[in-house]
Amino acid sequence: VEALNELKALLVSRTEVNALIESFSRHMAGRFDIDRVLVILSQKDASKAGSVCYCKGFFNRDEGRYYTLDYVSDIDGVTAFLRSAEDGRRRMGPDQAERLMAGDVVYRHVFEGRACILAYPLEWSGDPLGYVLFGAGDGSRIGDEEERFFGGVCDIFAVYLVNAMTYSRLEQLNVSLNRQVEEKTRELKSLNEALTRELEEKERFEQIRKDFITYVGHELNTPLQCILPLLDLILMKADELKDEEIVNDLRTMRANAQRLKTLVSRFLDYARLEADGFALEPYPVDAASLLAECARDFILLAKGRDVKFEYETLDSLCFVLGNADMLRAAVGNIAENAIKYSLPRTTVRMSAGFDGRELSVSISDEGPGISDR
Repeated sequence: VEALNELKALLVSRTEVNALIESFSRHMAGRFDIDRVLVILSQKDASKAGSVCYCKGFFNRDEGRYYTLDYVSDIDGVTAFLRSAEDGRRRMGPDQAERLMAGDVVYRHVFEGRACILAYPLEWSGDPLGYVLFGAGDGSRIGDEEERFFGGVCDIFAVYLVNAMTYSRLEQLNVSLNRQVEEKTRELKSLNEALTRELEEKERFEQIRKDFITYVGHELNTPLQCILPLLDLILMKADELKDEEIVNDLRTMRANAQRLKTLVSRFLDYARLEADGFALEPYPVDAASLLAECARDFILLAKGRDVKFEYETLDSLCFVLGNADMLRAAVGNIAENAIKYSLPRTTVRMSAGFDGRELSVSISDEGPGISDR
């Protein structure tokens, strides 16, 4: 009992398989004249059906040296002996020992000259783990009780061996998992860098687009600011022109120029809306003057499409809080659509009303309207 407790205390701190085997072999050598301890482990082989047994290590007490091995062992002699052993006997006879050593060079090197060889299976929950072979130069001190003692020792060793093998597999899984995490981390880092580059490139092109919109809008708006006043000046003297066709052409030019100016203004409004920090700040707007100005533009646009445009002006001055450009665009969107989709020789009407608090603008046409679908 003391020997078994001593063995448990020794093995409990060994979590690495090779260190466990060495500690076990060294501890058992010297018990009842045992001077050779050989441990054989059964390992799964993915390339073969079943398992392969490896001699993992043995201790030579005469030399005081432990040998680490990784040698494929021929266990036929051991398994044949254990199957034929009666009444749990683990001590090989001379003939059995001779056949064992003749079948494998490792056995011959380890046990040559040994008068006693003991063989024990290592098992856990019915699954084979391997074998332990003990050798003694004399063997006279090893009887039935000693054989049972070595059996109990091997049962204890099997428990700690399973623990060490499990710990080893967990370490391998942990290393594998860490490697996979590192690989995935590198992949994610690479993807993140690629995404960052794409976002930066997208932002660069977006800025180019915004700059282009602003630049083109201003470049188009500048000449229109010169063309429209000149056309207005010419049309003010339309009565002096004798050719009605020229007058109509001038009016068409003025309407198209005004329409282009409206489009450019919306173009620039869109650019400003996309700009960072853009905000509309309301201010007092003369609604009567603004609507009258819009109506003049709509009349010219309507004439170009053979549509009559009528506007009922406000009765009094009317100032509202807002943005003149945005109000002009809002009214223009509705009025221009009404003119665009009206049939020739029909009328579009715009009226405005102010109740002291709110301004209302109404636009009606005689077009086909919008389908219920």
